[in-house]
Amino acid sequence: MKRYYIALAALTLFIIVVIGWSQYIRYTQFYNYHKIISQHSTHTVAGSIRDLIKQKEHLMRLFLEHYATSFQVLIDEPDNITSLDYLSDEMREHFPDYFAFTITNHNGLPLLDDIESLVGPICMQDLQQYILTGDFHQRIHPSPNKYHYDVVQSFHANGNTYIFFLSFNAEHLANIIGTSQAPSHQTALVLPQDDDKLLLEVLSSGARNTAIRDSYHLNPEEKQLIVADKDIEGTLWRVTDSYTPELYTNFMHILIKDTALYFISYSIVISILFIYLLRADKKKRMAEQHKNEFLSVVSHELRTPLTAIMGALGLATNLKKEEYDKSQSLLNIAYNHTKRLAILVNDILDMQKIESGKMSFSMQGWDILELLQESINDIASYASKKNTTIIISNTSHSIIVRCDHDRIMQVMFNLLSNAIKYGKENDTIVVSLTFPDKNILRISVTDHGKGVPEEFRDRLFEKFSQADTTATRSTSGTGLGLSIVKSIIEAHHGRVGFESIPGKATSFYFELPLQS
Repeated sequence: MKRYYIALAALTLFIIVVIGWSQYIRYTQFYNYHKIISQHSTHTVAGSIRDLIKQKEHLMRLFLEHYATSFQVLIDEPDNITSLDYLSDEMREHFPDYFAFTITNHNGLPLLDDIESLVGPICMQDLQQYILTGDFHQRIHPSPNKYHYDVVQSFHANGNTYIFFLSFNAEHLANIIGTSQAPSHQTALVLPQDDDKLLLEVLSSGARNTAIRDSYHLNPEEKQLIVADKDIEGTLWRVTDSYTPELYTNFMHILIKDTALYFISYSIVISILFIYLLRADKKKRMAEQHKNEFLSVVSHELRTPLTAIMGALGLATNLKKEEYDKSQSLLNIAYNHTKRLAILVNDILDMQKIESGKMSFSMQGWDILELLQESINDIASYASKKNTTIIISNTSHSIIVRCDHDRIMQVMFNLLSNAIKYGKENDTIVVSLTFPDKNILRISVTDHGKGVPEEFRDRLFEKFSQADTTATRSTSGTGLGLSIVKSIIEAHHGRVGFESIPGKATSFYFELPLQS
């Protein structure tokens, strides 16, 4: 039963590993799935904003070319309200999301009065950087009016270089983010700063001023939730995408709930199986107890009266002829059947002793030739009924073997009786002694009958095994003899075996270690 418990423990450990691994796979798939979504969102937003900036730069170049005369007039007469209003109206038509513009000279000095202060100091700071490096990198400019970003283009007039400066509403960037942001995700436009800080620029809800926060810098927890990011070419911006804490929390709750459900279901199955094994073990122990009780009854209720019957019948057969002429035949039949019953009971009891480990052995040094001759003498009357002769070969000198006299006699009785039973009429059974090793003695019993059927050889030494199990079989027996022989010889630290050539000869042998 112990091996079943070990198997259950191993199975439980295996199921725990399988469930844990499957849940880990689910978590990995969850993470990879949302990572792909984040990567797609960041790449889409980054590409859209990059294209938007390039498109506005291209439109500004076309606008400058188309309205070059109007720009020339405004440069020559910055206070010309008519030209200023005209250009403002045309820009509103071509750039609906702009809210401020200006024109500066090549040093960044504005030519137009900024009465409403729409062009702030950050705008002028970026403009100076553009004049120095020739590169302009967009970022969000806070303003009391609108949070915005700038796009610039240089142009020439009157042999001088001027800069056309347009500011656009950041809400348009929020719309781009909103169209690509996946459910339970947050896509944002951020500005990398020193010390790995990330300044929030634009969300799907609008510029950062629309978010209610203690700080516009992402905190460490928010950074950990970022799954993918992408720098926008030609700008200072970076697009980030993260899943909301609720998405992760809800998934973990589902994962834990499913894991608990799997373990509960498995525990119920294991409990049922464990109860079943306990009941099976109890039934097995009860069956063993019943078997032992049965064998005890056999020993007490059958062996004793059978011994008495055998003794009485043995005396009856020794009476004078005139006293039992009419009963002699019946007495002989009764006596022989009584011996068969005694052999049956003894075989069953011997097998019970072997299984329980209670068979005792009295190990002494014996001359094996004397034991063999004694066993042949004991079975001679049975051999004579089939006109069978038993001889011993290789008897040149005495051989001392440490063994149990009665048990070796029992082994020889089984092997010789089988040889007589299954040998041919008028057979000569040969008992031979050989030495497969200098310290090993092999005793073989060879008959010349039909041999052992091929399909029966693997079961030959099993309990209750017989080649012919039909009700009309020609030979009697319990099928325990060879199993008992094997157990007795193994208790002597030897081994048994056989060799059979169908229709010619069969040899059963056992090997014993020689006494040193």
